Amino acid sequence: MRVSVGAVRIFFEVFGQQFALDGGAAQRPVLVGLHGGPGVDGTALRYWLAPLADVAQVVVPDLRGHGRSDRGDPADWDLHTWASDTHQLCSVLGIERPVLLGISFGGFVAQKYAALYPDDIAGLVLISTAPRYPGAAAVLSRARDLGGEQAAAALRRLMDGADTNISAEDQRRVDSLYQRRSDARAETLKGQTIRTPEVARTWVPQAQQS
Repeated sequence: MRVSVGAVRIFFEVFGQQFALDGGAAQRPVLVGLHGGPGVDGTALRYWLAPLADVAQVVVPDLRGHGRSDRGDPADWDLHTWASDTHQLCSVLGIERPVLLGISFGGFVAQKYAALYPDDIAGLVLISTAPRYPGAAAVLSRARDLGGEQAAAALRRLMDGADTNISAEDQRRVDSLYQRRSDARAETLKGQTIRTPEVARTWVPQAQQS
């Protein structure tokens, strides 16, 4: 479903109940999951977090510019806007103090949220992320260490590409940097993921300058 957050509509999915009848009307925590990227939607994160619906209500949006959410103005593709959108989404949904979970790029957004709204967060879970974006040179160097020169070159083409297309072989090489073991479920999720690489190409240069 989608809700209006400022000038854009944000898509999100919800798993589980906030108020569950577990021998009484127990209020569960609300976990807001922020996906990786930039340039991929929340499909995979929704799949991996859905089982937590047994103990929490889970909300996973597609951040502005991603997936089924509105693109908005590319000038607004930055951490401050994504964090503000998430805060406004929580306000619209009546979520007062969520537990934020951010993976990879989503971890940058989660940390920005915590810095901007320290009183409006109940907890922070960070996975495979860092305090800041290390810069393209460091990312490519690590890609070269993990996957060799061809994988680093494929990632470079993805970062610099003039259009939104990437060859299947380049995509395979880039994906291999993130998925070290074969997993049939991961392969299925890749086919369902909505990719917007233009967001990465817009945000990464900004991140390097900040």
